[in-house]
Amino acid sequence: MSKGKMLLIVNPLLGLAVVVQAVTGAMMKNHVSPGELWEGLHVAFAVALVVLTVAHLALNWHWVRVNILKKKAKQS
Repeated sequence: MSKGKMLLIVNPLLGLAVVVQAVTGAMMKNHVSPGELWEGLHVAFAVALVVLTVAHLALNWHWVRVNILKKKAKQS
């Protein structure tokens, strides 16, 4: 599968994970029942968020290296 096709899968899932983290965090903070459900989802999507972030960075590493790391090296 090409990098572009993988990003078409990873990016929306990453966005969904961020939204679920925000919603479940708000539900837990406001003590909305059932709290166990929100906590379970929050933990599961936290793991997904980390995995998808690593995948996103790996798939975009060339861009990161060219646009961010190179600029930091020039400033030093």
